[in-house]
Amino acid sequence: MTSIDDFKGHIFELYSTPGLTLTDIIAKIEREHNVTATRAVYKNRLKKWGFKRNTSRSEVLTTLREQEDETKIQTFRDPARYEVSNYIKGSFEGKRWKVKDNQSIINSSPNQDTEVQVLTTFLTDIETGCSNFAMGNGYNGGLYWRKAFDNIEHLVRGDYHDHLLNIVITINDLKERGYSSVAELLKSYASQLGRHKQPSEGHIRALIYRELGNASLDQMPHLEEIIIACFVELFERYLGDYCYNSFVMHMNMARRRLRLGDWVDLTDVLPALSVLDHKFAVSDRRPLDVIRVRVETLFKRKKYLEVIEHSRSLVERAELIGTQDDPWQRHYFSIKGFYYMGMSLFSLEKYEEAHIILSKCFDLIEKFYTVQHNFALFDSEKVEIVERLYQRSQSGLGDAGRWGAEKEKSQEAISSIDNTVELLEELQIERSENDIVL
Repeated sequence: MTSIDDFKGHIFELYSTPGLTLTDIIAKIEREHNVTATRAVYKNRLKKWGFKRNTSRSEVLTTLREQEDETKIQTFRDPARYEVSNYIKGSFEGKRWKVKDNQSIINSSPNQDTEVQVLTTFLTDIETGCSNFAMGNGYNGGLYWRKAFDNIEHLVRGDYHDHLLNIVITINDLKERGYSSVAELLKSYASQLGRHKQPSEGHIRALIYRELGNASLDQMPHLEEIIIACFVELFERYLGDYCYNSFVMHMNMARRRLRLGDWVDLTDVLPALSVLDHKFAVSDRRPLDVIRVRVETLFKRKKYLEVIEHSRSLVERAELIGTQDDPWQRHYFSIKGFYYMGMSLFSLEKYEEAHIILSKCFDLIEKFYTVQHNFALFDSEKVEIVERLYQRSQSGLGDAGRWGAEKEKSQEAISSIDNTVELLEELQIERSENDIVL
């Protein structure tokens, strides 16, 4: 049954708006969400949630000097935790971050669409670079990474709430994949730009990026955990657990824990599908995202038979989404399911089945790219699909002409990027004797 707890984010936004009385808030929530509750219930919830302003610097100094509140002392002695916490609280309480509804990402930037696209491009270029390295094409991989680096200044200066967290996650991910030199360069570059290229209102972000620069690569997983924990705690406080944004932060924490090692049990970390199915729907993106993370993790652990099983479930659920309801989500999760299903079949040397599934996945990606703002999102998957299908076509399976042409198209797409020797040396990428200078 729906309650006012499900609309915590909207209630907070109204509660912090000058001039609105509790009566106004109750009426607005009832009118917009069809939820009824008494004044006593509202007062009880507001007290329970305990919305407060940012802790002032003077309070920090007083707490440390008087040595009375051990919890606060430990918080303030950890500069990264303190600055990130203040950044999030200040953004919500200053109404720079606003909740739209429980199903949408919060509005955290006046240029949100552009900043989301920049972030997506950055992450895709990093991942596509990794895919090229995995396929033995380190030169192209380096070019994609260099292209990603071109967007870092836009990310650190941007207001979108997911930039900081994704930069830190990417640094750790690169290190875990064995690209420590690139991870170190990304950390250094982001820290320098984040400290010195902020607009006047970005002072607190500059302090956070300073802490990023102070941390070693070995300390970065701990810093990531601190940042995610702050986001989880404060999104839950300001938005409630029904809001999709809170779920996203919990999934970030789950992924962090799963990266600790193959010994981590997925059922101990990921939300239960039965609970999400009951609370939302079997085709809601929350349970679909849980299955996606399960599939990605099992694939990394080389549990290919389990990957195939869960990938089929992901595709079946995605196809329950009406083509007119949310075609973006339908295509996104279908592509993910077919990709991991096909790659697992390929790893199991079931090449004919893999060819059928991966070809279908490629066609879905091409169709997905015809929708506005979707270009390049699955470029890393395309690199791996084309390379594998091209390899098998040389053995007589599939259309060698088609996949050879797709390889050439991929090369043309990256050829416009500056690929001078100096540029590659900046990323510490060595050009092999077989690499072609475009």
